[in-house]
Amino acid sequence: MKNQNKSTMINRGYLLRMILILTMGGILLIGCDKNDDEELLDASRPIFNMLFPISEYGLNSTEWYGRNGSGNLVITFERTTCTFTVTDFVSDKKTTTAYAYEYNHPVVTLTPVNENESIVVGKTISGRELADDEMSFVDEKDAPVWMRVFRKK
Repeated sequence: MKNQNKSTMINRGYLLRMILILTMGGILLIGCDKNDDEELLDASRPIFNMLFPISEYGLNSTEWYGRNGSGNLVITFERTTCTFTVTDFVSDKKTTTAYAYEYNHPVVTLTPVNENESIVVGKTISGRELADDEMSFVDEKDAPVWMRVFRKK
């Protein structure tokens, strides 16, 4: 009699473990099912380029920076004007130039406030998830000027 009770307890333990394993397996398989709930998880994934899209909102309130062997360039865009601040690494001298600009994505046309300067055209590359927005410039003869700059804010 004792052996029969012992055998029944072993069978019940085995049965409970099998039910538990099958239940856990079912829960795991249901969790792996791709459905509409996965869209809710997108909020927990990293957003690499969290800056607002300039293609929709323009350049107002953006700041761009560039660096080469001789200096540092910071461009700050306001509503209708922008300022270029160049810092020379050797002399630590800052030079600021003001421009009026028009932006029609992806092209920005810079008209100097000082009439001794020439018009410069910039082209933006934006909307890339894993790379910074960038801008490069050419003069009236399509020759590259300044340096390529990247968006800071």
